Amino acid sequence: MGRRSKTHASEQQDSPVARAQWDSAPATLPTARPWATVAALIPFPSWLAGQTIVDVGAGGSDAVATLLAAGANAFGVDPRYRSFPALVRDVAAYFAAHEAVGQMPQSHEPSAHPIARQRAAFQHFAASFQDRRSAAHYRAAVATQLPFATDSTDFVYSLDCITQYLDREYELLVAAVLEALRVLRSGGRLVLVPFRDDVFALGYHPVRQQNQQRLLQWLQQVGLHGVVEDLSPTGLTGSSRLVIVAR
Repeated sequence: MGRRSKTHASEQQDSPVARAQWDSAPATLPTARPWATVAALIPFPSWLAGQTIVDVGAGGSDAVATLLAAGANAFGVDPRYRSFPALVRDVAAYFAAHEAVGQMPQSHEPSAHPIARQRAAFQHFAASFQDRRSAAHYRAAVATQLPFATDSTDFVYSLDCITQYLDREYELLVAAVLEALRVLRSGGRLVLVPFRDDVFALGYHPVRQQNQQRLLQWLQQVGLHGVVEDLSPTGLTGSSRLVIVAR
C-alpha cells in the first residue's frame, strides 16, 4: 500500500480531481520564494549532486534553479507553467499588491525587503525557465498527476501547495500524497510545509486541521513512517513540517 501503478497518472489526465486543480491554479498566490527561505524550511539531502528532487507547486521560486546549479536533477511542477506570460503577470500583480499594503500576509514585517528578495528570486527563476538547457526541468502539471515514472525520484517537497490548498479536501490531500509516494524510490522522502501551521491556533482553517490529522492517522494505518518536525527554530513560529518516508 502507498504505491500506485505506472499508468495511473496517464489514465487520470482528464479526471475531475485534476481538472479542479488546473481550474483553481489562478486563484492561488503566485509567490517567488527565495532559495534561502526554501532551504531553511526543507531538509534537503546533505549531498545534492545526482539527487532527483521535485518541487510540487514550485511557482516562481528559484529553488529549482539553485538545485540544478548544485548538480541535482531538480524539477519544478506547477500548473501555472502552462503560460509563462500569465505567471509573470500574476507575480507582478502579487508584488504590487503587497507593496501597496506595505506588509506581507500574516506578518508584521514591512513588505519592501521580502518583496525585493522575491523579485530577485523570480528573475533567477525566469532566466532558468527560459533557458533551453534547463527549460525541461519545469513541468506544467498538478500534484495528483506528477509527470515522472514510478520509483524515479529521491526527494519530493511541497511548500504551500499540498498543504495549504489541497488539504482543504481530504481525498485530494491523500491523492497528492499517494502520487508523491508513487514517484519516490524506497527510502525517499516527501516533505510537506506547512503542517499544523500557526493559523490553527487562531481558530482558522479547521477543515485543514482535521484533514491533516486524518492524514496522520491514515499513515499509521497503512504502515508509513511520518514525522512532524517543529519549524519554530527557522522563525516560522507555531508551524511544523511533515516528513514521510517512502517504502
